[in-house]
Parts: sequence; C-alpha cells; structure tokens
Amino acid sequence: IPGFLNLTWNGSRVGTRYDYETPIDPAITAFELLLPAGLTNAQGSHELSYILSHGGNHSEVTPEVINVDAQAPLPNGEVTLPAEVERDGITKPYLDANGFVLVTVPQYATKKIGDVIEAFFGISLPGAISIGNVTVTDTAVPVTFNLTAAQVGTEEGEKELWYTLMDRKGNKSLPSAYKKTNVSLTDPPEGLLPPNIPLFDDDTLPKLVDLADAR
Repeated sequence: IPGFLNLTWNGSRVGTRYDYETPIDPAITAFELLLPAGLTNAQGSHELSYILSHGGNHSEVTPEVINVDAQAPLPNGEVTLPAEVERDGITKPYLDANGFVLVTVPQYATKKIGDVIEAFFGISLPGAISIGNVTVTDTAVPVTFNLTAAQVGTEEGEKELWYTLMDRKGNKSLPSAYKKTNVSLTDPPEGLLPPNIPLFDDDTLPKLVDLADAR
C-alpha cells in the first residue's frame, strides 16, 4: 500500500514529502521530516503538523503550537549600587572594608526563567570586563553581582557599569544604560586637625567672631 507523510505549517504543506510503501521495515520506529529554513523567523504562534496519507486515506493529526520569539528582552535602566558607593564612588576604604561592590540589576518587564544576565565593568566595549553572568531561576529574586577588588583593578578615574539580557531563545538585548562611577584607590588623608580660627579662639567670652574682629 503506498502512502506519504508531509509537514504542514499553519495548515499549508511545506518541505519535501516522505513517500513509503508497505510493508515498512519494523526497525523504523520514527520518520524524520525537515521543516524548511525561514519559516520560524516570523514572530508569534504557529501550527506545526503533518499529513499522513495511507492508500489514499488521510488521517487527522492534532497540530503542535510553536511559539516563535524573535524579540530580545528590554533592559530597565541602570544598575544600582550601595548608597555609600552611589555617593562617594568606589573607594579604597570601601573595598578594604567589604571586599566587593554589590551590583544590582533592576527588574524588567519580560523577565523569564532561563534568561541570562551578564554584567560589565570598565569604559565601554571592548575594553570592559565581564563581572559574571547569571541564569534566572526565579523571576521574583533580584539579580546581583559582586564586583570584586580584583575586578576593579588598579586604574583610577571614571568607570561604567552596565548589563545585557539574553532570553533562552538566544535573543540578546543591546547594552543597558551606563552607570558612571568614580574609582579612587588611594588612601584618604588621616588625622586631620580642626580648623584654627584665631579670632574665635581668643580669650574673650563668649567665644565668637564679633564686629570688631571682623573689622
């Protein structure tokens, strides 16, 4: 008995049909058909199925819904840093005390399990380094990175932090907005004395700078 198999995409026949004739070798337990290139480029839901014609009789086959995602996740602004680093930049005393700077990636609307988030530090690409990458396993948990003292290095000046998003389909976003921060790795002055104001510290009471002093 002759027959054939033919893939369908959204109800239309596609690809090369597979012709057979019984008896079929019992060692064959599955048939492979090739979906032509280019059909999965269109964003949205599609129906993949096949026609089974056996001796002229067609069998009904339930379609498989294929969701095509061609849109990369969209970053949601800059990373955030600890309040002290936001205020003072990355300093030697902070790194000495903490060992690293906590870098937090903001939540974004299309976050899904399997997304890969990678963070960078430096002065744009290609000179920047990757701080690391994280695969999302729980969309409710914020993604953070530890920017270590070794990763900061020894070069002072203004640096940038940013991140990229890649979904499990391999769609990668453009870089996020750049967070600028100053790096200062020299020890700050210590043992500073209070300012000396002779006219305030004279022997008159109450202690003040009066009009006569000002004149």
